[in-house]
Amino acid sequence: MTTEKQMKPETSERVQLVDKRFRVLVIALAMNGIAAFSKIIIGIATGILMITADGMHSLGDTLSNIVCMVSLRYSRRSPDAKYPYGYAKFETVAAFGGCFLLLVGVFEIAERLYHRIVHADAIEFQWWLVGVMAALMMMSAWVVWYETKRGKELLGDSLIVDAAETRNDVLVTAGVLVGLFAVKFGCQWVDALFTLIIMASILISFWQNLKRTFHVLADASVVPELEIMRVAESVPGVQFCHAARSRGRPDALFIDVHIGVLSGISVEEAHDDISHRVKLALQKHFLKKVQCVTIHIEPDHEMARARSQSVFKKGDY
Repeated sequence: MTTEKQMKPETSERVQLVDKRFRVLVIALAMNGIAAFSKIIIGIATGILMITADGMHSLGDTLSNIVCMVSLRYSRRSPDAKYPYGYAKFETVAAFGGCFLLLVGVFEIAERLYHRIVHADAIEFQWWLVGVMAALMMMSAWVVWYETKRGKELLGDSLIVDAAETRNDVLVTAGVLVGLFAVKFGCQWVDALFTLIIMASILISFWQNLKRTFHVLADASVVPELEIMRVAESVPGVQFCHAARSRGRPDALFIDVHIGVLSGISVEEAHDDISHRVKLALQKHFLKKVQCVTIHIEPDHEMARARSQSVFKKGDY
């Protein structure tokens, strides 16, 4: 068996991706902070509770940005003796925690809905409030678009989850605008209906992002087994390939694979030539996102070809 663990320096491609994600979060933090404190100040000045609550919800986005920034700085570290597989999953852990911050928004909105139904608070309609809240909503919408776009480009789970949370803030602000117009036209029930739609949207977003991060933490397969086998079998000298597995993140991929070689070749040729070229082929195919490749070399005979797994059971070792 041969193993290759690439301890990449701080200038590695993955670290560069992490630094780019960090810069995206700095921009998102500034924009979300402006939106949060503007709403809180306006809500307190006008005495409109739902605007103040909206500001507190936006403040949660700001805190989420800070949590993600701290986790990214931690996840950029190179592998060491304590974490030989690297720190990439720390970003996923932060994204996993960020999913539950989405639920905070659900409880906040539910509380506001209950307060609105029970107390039927009267709200004074003012056009300048509509203009300011609409401008803040557009600013948050831009943050959602920017974080989502850059998150997909930079393979950043935390950016996508953070954008999903900010998207809830856009919906909440839209609900505030609907509530203001509902007051103007005497349709108080519209605010309650839109609030229920917001809650449903948050719960759907929570579930989608929870599944994405859980797959990484639970070591779900990252790339198809057949794709790994096809790349390995394309290398001259590889007679067959099986038991291909992958785990990790799209930007920090770990691969285990079994390859068969001719029985008569030397250990040096099997390891230093064929195995090494398989590793290089996999790294090139997956655009240098492979952090580690573990290759088990087997002789090419009928019994070896019959094995299909790498677990400890009769006939598979």
